[in-house]
Amino acid sequence: MIIHKTYNTIKDKHGVPIMNIIMIIFSIKMLFDIIKRGLYALQNDMNDNIWDLSELLINYQGGFVRRGLLGDIIYHFSVITGINPLWIVGVFCVICFAFVIYTFIHLFHLNNIQWWILPLSIFLANNALIRKDYLFITTLIIMLYLYRSELSTLTKFFLINLLGVFTILCHEAFFFVCVPLFSLIVLVDKNSISSFPIRLVYCLPIYISMVIVCLFHGDLSTAQEIQQSWVGIVPNWDANLPFDSGCSYYGGSIGALAWTTDFAIRHHIKLNFLDTSLYLPGYIIRLLAIILIFYFVINYLRFFSSKETSSRIPVFFNIFFFQFLSLLPLFTVLSCDTMRICFYWLTSSFAFFLILPDEKTFTLFPNCYIRLISKLNYIAQRLLPSNKTITFILIFFLCAPYIGNNIPMAFMSCVLIQYIRLFIICLSVL
Repeated sequence: MIIHKTYNTIKDKHGVPIMNIIMIIFSIKMLFDIIKRGLYALQNDMNDNIWDLSELLINYQGGFVRRGLLGDIIYHFSVITGINPLWIVGVFCVICFAFVIYTFIHLFHLNNIQWWILPLSIFLANNALIRKDYLFITTLIIMLYLYRSELSTLTKFFLINLLGVFTILCHEAFFFVCVPLFSLIVLVDKNSISSFPIRLVYCLPIYISMVIVCLFHGDLSTAQEIQQSWVGIVPNWDANLPFDSGCSYYGGSIGALAWTTDFAIRHHIKLNFLDTSLYLPGYIIRLLAIILIFYFVINYLRFFSSKETSSRIPVFFNIFFFQFLSLLPLFTVLSCDTMRICFYWLTSSFAFFLILPDEKTFTLFPNCYIRLISKLNYIAQRLLPSNKTITFILIFFLCAPYIGNNIPMAFMSCVLIQYIRLFIICLSVL
């Protein structure tokens, strides 16, 4: 009750809630941490940080392989111009990061949604700046705006497929972030293209590209050749580091190309479901975390957005649940990067919800799916009734670990702990 009263009554002299000031300070701290990690990745300390940078440097110098297109472009551009590839990677990632941040601030303002959820670690504060995550969402945003543009149908879908295929050739995880829902949008849109076979043809290039990258999975020799190709181009690059373990686990994004599918699945099941944190097994933590995120995000829209936006919560729930199903392979057996997957989940769901016109989202899903989601929503409301005070409190506590289900690691990124850390820093200075 006290917190509820605080939210409603405590304001500064301009009438802006104190919560804005609290979250601005938190946002600056999170931005500082993201940039700090990004700069650290670009220092190319291969002993401590071989995942972030190496994801951008997978190329085709060992033959065609999944995730290699962007790295090959960077490779050839660097060889031709003599520019340090670390500079190219840094500038590219910062541009994508800035574009995503600006777009969501603009979309939230346009739809009268309080922006406080944006800097949380389950949303935009994904600290994997020097990876391909912000590229995924940049591509999705551009594809959605192209789809609703006034361009001719042929031009529109040519550009959409070009972007989609490019991004899947950069990293196949983009498929789960975007393609199932986007292809559903195209397949049900009789207004743009009346013929269903033609609508189906427009979806094929992205699916074909996904099949190709799955076939060209990569192996140890390919990974070793890629690693070797950067010697003399990237300062202090170690050609042998990811491959000196003598076992099936090779570190770094380049080394992971050598993983077998069986090993990758077992590795991720262990981290996601079998490992414990604070004596709780991962499968319990993960289930409770997903339920909590559903509860928080839906109620956040209900209580902290305009009446017009909150009236569209059933539509958002349909999209949000669909995106969860789409990302389920990443949540379970194909990845253990929990913070990154939450980032994919929330950013893609809100992008589809806020960029697509109402007439597209209202008619998007079949009636059987809508009935199922309505029943789930009804059950959820009975078991976990909406509460503004609880939702407000969760802003200060909700967070995601970078990897797996490590609860202490997750809490290091929540609002409350970040303020405690700031307080300790201030005390140490004084």
